[in-house]
Amino acid sequence: MASPAAEPLAQLLATPVAALPGIGPRRAVALEAAFGAEARLADLLVTLPSRIDRLEALAPLDDLPSEAVVIAFTPTPPWRDWGRFGAVLDGKVDARPIRLRWFRRPPQSLARRLAAPGPHLLLAKLDADECGRWRADHPKPIRAVELGQRRVRYSGLDGRLARTLGELVRTVVARWPDEGTCAALPTTAGALAILHGVAEGDAEAARQRLAIEEWRAFRLEHAAARAALGRTTRPIRAGGRLADALIRALPFAPTPSQVAAHAAIRADVGRGERMRRLVNGDVGSGKTLVAALAAADVIEAGRQVALMAPSEALARQHADTLDRWLRPLGVEVALLVGTVPKAGRSNLHQALQDGRIHLLVGTHALFEAPVPFRDLGLLVIDEQHRFGVRQRLALAAKGTDAHVLSLSATPIPRSLAMALRGDLEVSHLEARPGTGGNVVTRAVPNRRVDQVVERLLGAIDRGERAFWVTASIDGTGHDAGALARFEALRTLRPKAVGLVHGRMQAAQRDAALTAFRTGQTSLLVATTIVEVGIDVPDASIIVIEAAERFGLAQLHQLRGRVGRAGQPASCLLLHTTPLAPGQHRRLDLLRRCHDGLKLAEADLAWRGEGDRLGWRQAGVAAFRFVDWGKDEARLRALTLDDPTPGGCGRFDPRWLFRPQSTVAGGLVAG
Repeated sequence: MASPAAEPLAQLLATPVAALPGIGPRRAVALEAAFGAEARLADLLVTLPSRIDRLEALAPLDDLPSEAVVIAFTPTPPWRDWGRFGAVLDGKVDARPIRLRWFRRPPQSLARRLAAPGPHLLLAKLDADECGRWRADHPKPIRAVELGQRRVRYSGLDGRLARTLGELVRTVVARWPDEGTCAALPTTAGALAILHGVAEGDAEAARQRLAIEEWRAFRLEHAAARAALGRTTRPIRAGGRLADALIRALPFAPTPSQVAAHAAIRADVGRGERMRRLVNGDVGSGKTLVAALAAADVIEAGRQVALMAPSEALARQHADTLDRWLRPLGVEVALLVGTVPKAGRSNLHQALQDGRIHLLVGTHALFEAPVPFRDLGLLVIDEQHRFGVRQRLALAAKGTDAHVLSLSATPIPRSLAMALRGDLEVSHLEARPGTGGNVVTRAVPNRRVDQVVERLLGAIDRGERAFWVTASIDGTGHDAGALARFEALRTLRPKAVGLVHGRMQAAQRDAALTAFRTGQTSLLVATTIVEVGIDVPDASIIVIEAAERFGLAQLHQLRGRVGRAGQPASCLLLHTTPLAPGQHRRLDLLRRCHDGLKLAEADLAWRGEGDRLGWRQAGVAAFRFVDWGKDEARLRALTLDDPTPGGCGRFDPRWLFRPQSTVAGGLVAG
């Protein structure tokens, strides 16, 4: 590799795997299989080892060590079978009897090696059986020359490739430009060296340093995306005639938080800057009405509105609701989804371009290049965490100065929302008084599933409507799966049970949802596809199978599918037994609490940020190093201009971290 002076760091980190020194065609194929076909050197650097074993020199073992250690094992043949596929070999370590176990018979090379008298150097995690005899499962052979070294393992790579990757890390670290010093934290290069096991150091401090750089990359990427769209726009100033008429026509009064959110949106669009606001509301808080009021102001000012939903069923539901509210006021609402025929789509495009359509509701079909708006003034994105940043930008670009309003039913703690996106305005909607209190939540062990089915069918026979939600389509472990559960229930009530899941064609899903919504079926078996946006006010029972596999907020969202008309309702959480302490704590809190924001705060406190959150959807940011529970204070203090306290040097962290295609919990508005 050339020196950084001749080859900038950005070019070095962008080097494809196949072009790296010491990587021939065969190794390149293996690395690309492990890291991706378009893997760069940077991708290898930010993928940490699955395990680092420190091969300390042999020491007498008086007590069971807490970590894997090197042992000198002397076998006492013969080998013996263990179960159908396993094998055991007894022997001694420091004159102490020990048994080695393999759940599948060891490789022939290891078997031949251990056939010799020994002693043999092995890396083993020791424990004791019920009689106090030491044992070790799947010990790994090592060589005498490895004593005192580290053995680094990466998921999907054999030992030789792992050593090659370690050499690459050493090479990059040695040639990394000087970043200066940083109080209490290593440099970026030093952090990479520590976490890849090529240098000694504080692993937590190294993670913190890379968390800073990952956070900077996240913020810089979205700052660049926003800048590409521009911030200035034409102010939208409406007298409020259309919005006031909508409020008067409603059979209910908006809540104070809805009024406040609408006022904030009206003030935002009246300025000369593009609005980027997130309306976050719990189940039943009325986000759709806020969007309708905002749309009314924009339409009154002579501009158009687009509302994008993640599914065709949800788009149709929004179109029906908005059409019912706004058409009597002279607003033309249209629907554009993938199943609209070509002829109808052509007519819709023409009406949209002429300005005869004021509000267009749709799904991903809105991204299509030919969809022509005459003057798009407002883009509303529902459940926007299900769309990638690029998708949202593609739609926002259809209006050169369109405002962006995001809606999210995912309960987001205010502290997390504001810290993740300090430049994103957030309006929180309070649930209507009494919402959720009419739903009784019970945790039921799955051994009582037959009783649950019996009572559920009795309720259906009395005219009630119910959901049965499974954690998967095909079933795993104690979860029967949607397909099997549907077949079992359909044999008991052939005409009353419907099915909806993610592998069905859109037309099939819509037909099943329509049949349930209109009362043709009384029980809908579904996966979490019904988690948000499915509004069947008459539904009064929901059974959630394998409830311990769901996060708190997701369970809360599912519970919000019932009792929406204020009628008494039930949520039954079927779970395996015994529950782990953390699982029991989650289900017990859900049983007692109906406040989605409090549940999300508890989830954040108990389980941390990112992939570990229970409210993960398809678009949650997959941070590798950022741990919001540990890093909040430090990351709050950072700015893009002064990224690291203590005088650390700078480099563009996007050279190291690829831009994320999706973002956390509905927190980015394009």
